[in-house]
Amino acid sequence: VTWIDAVQYCNWLSTQEGLPAAYEQKGGVWVLVQPINTGYRLPTEAEWEYVARHPGPGSRTQRYEWGDSLPPPAGIGNLAGQEAVAEMPRVLEGWTDDYVVVAPPGKFRANAFGIFDMTGNVSEWVHDTYVSFEANAGGVDPTGPSVTSSARKVIKGSNWRTTVFADLRSAWREGGDSPSQDVGFRVARYAE
Repeated sequence: VTWIDAVQYCNWLSTQEGLPAAYEQKGGVWVLVQPINTGYRLPTEAEWEYVARHPGPGSRTQRYEWGDSLPPPAGIGNLAGQEAVAEMPRVLEGWTDDYVVVAPPGKFRANAFGIFDMTGNVSEWVHDTYVSFEANAGGVDPTGPSVTSSARKVIKGSNWRTTVFADLRSAWREGGDSPSQDVGFRVARYAE
């Protein structure tokens, strides 16, 4: 799916559940309705990373979903392991997970927040536009850069094609503007 497909799905789901649409088009670009409401939307990059990096309330952030060191523990997610060696030119050394490509959602353990598949399976579109970080941007509950002219959106998380340990970091990010077999999305919303 494209980022726009994901945004349109969020609006459709909001309508189905009697919630306000979270996105609207302005100048041909999809943006969050202001003020931000309780409709379904894509998580922001900050929200996605918070959920992926925190082992639970009162704990410090971690480099990876499972902690600060490599290798990843068995059962953490669907990555390019030995089972995919016939399909891929390279695999993640020493890894196996029983799935050559995408696994059904929730086949691997949930994190401390009860969220599945933050590591592996598919990378995910998030709300933000893909631009360089501002060193002092900070902020509480940031919704990402206000730049809307870029077609490239942020993609977070490793996937079933991940073959490099560095790409397993929760801070890993990429920019994209088209669909891919290894990119999906999840929805988020503010509680009422």
